Amino acid sequence: MQKRAFTLIELAIVLSIIGLIIGGSFQSIRSMRERNKIAEAKEQIETTKNAIIGYALMWPNLPSNAEFEANISITTSSQTPIFYAVDSNLSNINNDICAFDTTNLALVDNSISPVRVIPNIAFVLAHASANNNMQTALNTSISPHRVNIYSPSTKVDDNATPVNIAEAYDDIVTWMTLTELQNLVECSKNSLKIISDYALPRDINGTNYTGAYVFADGGFPFADGGDADSEKDYEWCLENAPAWLNANICNGAFVSQTDCSTATYSRCTSPYLYGAKTEAGTFGLKVYVRDSAARESKKSFTIAIDLSLTGDGSGGSTLLPKGAPCTVGSECQSGICTKNKCK
Repeated sequence: MQKRAFTLIELAIVLSIIGLIIGGSFQSIRSMRERNKIAEAKEQIETTKNAIIGYALMWPNLPSNAEFEANISITTSSQTPIFYAVDSNLSNINNDICAFDTTNLALVDNSISPVRVIPNIAFVLAHASANNNMQTALNTSISPHRVNIYSPSTKVDDNATPVNIAEAYDDIVTWMTLTELQNLVECSKNSLKIISDYALPRDINGTNYTGAYVFADGGFPFADGGDADSEKDYEWCLENAPAWLNANICNGAFVSQTDCSTATYSRCTSPYLYGAKTEAGTFGLKVYVRDSAARESKKSFTIAIDLSLTGDGSGGSTLLPKGAPCTVGSECQSGICTKNKCK
């Protein structure tokens, strides 16, 4: 029996099918490789971001560009380095992340309309991803400095190194705002606050107010030098204090301010309040404190001044019985006040 041979048309069809299969396979392999590169890029970016956060938890600042390239960036010399943009104040070894309210770095998201500008960025990371072309760059020609990101359909290359080819944007980008970073490193634990109780020690009318200190804690105090002690200092202002109140406000004469927002503050560890009272009643005042980072805290206080008391209770008020809270012995029926309780 004579065997039938393939015709040229049949061979052409077979070869076309084989070509389609091979071409499809190559395309599938290429797509798979690109997906793997993108997945690897995302993993490297996340690892690098966590390393920067770990650095900030250990030190009060972010790594500089030199520190990042030497100790944090995980790409090898054969790969395009991870892009790192950081606010220079936050990466200064002499500064503390928690001392800042703003940064000189913003991120511009061109992938949405209208374009979104995200201010007060702490740092930005970008990976060149599948095309190995770093298209993300830092623009320092304007303030705040800006990093632009784009949608995948945009052909662009803001970064002239290592190659400068405008192609579909595929960089993997992540960033962190200053607020997010400060929350992660728990800056709130170091917030500036006045720690004295709202109610200052009470007293009896007709006697000199024995005085009370107002103390602050946290924040970023000034180096000692505003007063005679060796403690770190803050800046203070007293607002709308009673007329009889005097104060050793940072080794200077006390002047009650009507508005501390426009007043000149005095610097010392803590102000001391005292005075010769001329009337009974409950008096209020507001105390402001400010640290070296220009952060401010305020607190309202009350001082209760009772009527004058005598041993027989003739001062217009009843003497306190045994065990009642007291400030001085003249408040008590026994005439003795020990550990703030009548005997």
